[in-house]
Amino acid sequence: MTLAAAYSIAVLVILIGTVALGYRPFVVGRPRFFASAIIAGLFILLGVEAATQYHAWTLSAPQKFLLPPHQPIGYFFTYVGWRLFAPYILSLLVALVMVALARIYNRRHDGAFFYDDEFFMIGLGLFLSGTPGWILYAVSMIAVAAAIIAFRTVFLHHSDKFSLRELWLPVALFDILIYTWGAQLPVLRLMQFAAP
Repeated sequence: MTLAAAYSIAVLVILIGTVALGYRPFVVGRPRFFASAIIAGLFILLGVEAATQYHAWTLSAPQKFLLPPHQPIGYFFTYVGWRLFAPYILSLLVALVMVALARIYNRRHDGAFFYDDEFFMIGLGLFLSGTPGWILYAVSMIAVAAAIIAFRTVFLHHSDKFSLRELWLPVALFDILIYTWGAQLPVLRLMQFAAP
């Protein structure tokens, strides 16, 4: 398990716990503050991991030839950028786009689809899932929504609206755990970023 995955799991467990214990207004009342702190925390952690990687390469005989003075420092930055930072930069961009689209869609329909605090949870789930984890997260949310709709329609005979408000973060946690466990599967390995 990577350091970023452990951080994502810890953040999601804490947020799910605070919401479950009734502290939803505390968490979702300041979504920009919490989102900024969580994003900054992850990128600081990735910076620490990059520094650790550099130090490990200086101690190992074959890898130290990939560092200055044998190679330009740009090689290391490219490696760390693609391996550590790119998956989360891409997932951050996807999260920002999806939150903006969800806000626009919700505004056009007079707030019929999402509560105000759901945008924070959607974006956080997409961001913390990383790349390609956000794809698994999106597919999982569609599958969960379809299963709930089918159950409510077939068994309960309800066709009224419902909210996925309580499921955004638990599904993200579940997907990160599944992705971490199955990261060695050939299909998921093909989707990972690799250094050029």
